[in-house]
Amino acid sequence: MTVGEMIGLLSTSQAQGFGRPVLVFLLNQVIQALRTHESAQNMAHAVNLATTNGRLPTLATQNDVYRYDLSDNTIWPHEDVWRVAKIHTREELTNDYEDYNITDYGSEYDKPVNTSQAVEINGNWYFPYYQCRSYDLELDGDGNSIGPIVEFSRNPGDTTSRYFVQAYKSVQIVSSDRQPIPLPDSDGAHLMIVFPCFTKLIEARNNGNYEEAFEYIKFKRIELYGILDKGAQGQTHTVTPRPY
Repeated sequence: MTVGEMIGLLSTSQAQGFGRPVLVFLLNQVIQALRTHESAQNMAHAVNLATTNGRLPTLATQNDVYRYDLSDNTIWPHEDVWRVAKIHTREELTNDYEDYNITDYGSEYDKPVNTSQAVEINGNWYFPYYQCRSYDLELDGDGNSIGPIVEFSRNPGDTTSRYFVQAYKSVQIVSSDRQPIPLPDSDGAHLMIVFPCFTKLIEARNNGNYEEAFEYIKFKRIELYGILDKGAQGQTHTVTPRPY
């Protein structure tokens, strides 16, 4: 279904008196609320799957550089993402750099940078790397993207192949009636989930009951990802647990 078709369904009912730009804006808010979510459907992948064996995209790092802004295409030439959930390596129970030792009962040893508990994504195995943190995508005062940001607490070294990024794609902004709804229409999701959420937000614009509309959209988001992550894909892809 296109943006224009969805708007047309409401143009003679709840949306009477609303201009086209306002309806496109409201529909964008609904899509953002539904789609900005950690899900197997939204996970970023490497640009060339034929040469990367289906693995996650890698982050190019430099010696003694600890902070990386993934909105910079020179270090991250992949799809736009809004969140880096985790950094992984392919190395099991590796030790950190030689200058980072801790003492235990008089003896020094290198502290492991990960664990032996592997994570499976798309049939490939990874080991979470814990010596870093990330910040979600933000917009500055001019509307330009900043992030996601990845910050290492240890020197990541000079490499293009060590760090694998589990990231989630940003939602495409709709601006034209001819654009398709940027959500899979699995099990009729456009009419059964996006459309009623759109209707609720328009009703809230009419009566001011935004809290009820937001609660309804949150409920329908759970329903949407119950559809998108079910079946064989849901059984073979582990996503980060969320509190809802």
